[in-house]
Amino acid sequence: MAITLTIKGAKHKLDVEPDMPLLWALRDELNMTGTKFGCGVAARIASFLGFTNQK
Repeated sequence: MAITLTIKGAKHKLDVEPDMPLLWALRDELNMTGTKFGCGVAARIASFLGFTNQK
């Protein structure tokens, strides 16, 4: 699935599987290794991503 992410003003085009978690795309495809996996049970908000939907 082709997607485009805009991160800090820079556009990144990715071709990833539709079920790939966003965290994996950031870490594995864009080498943003500062992103971390939390507890995995959604018990608390460990990090925040802001989203905008622009068409």
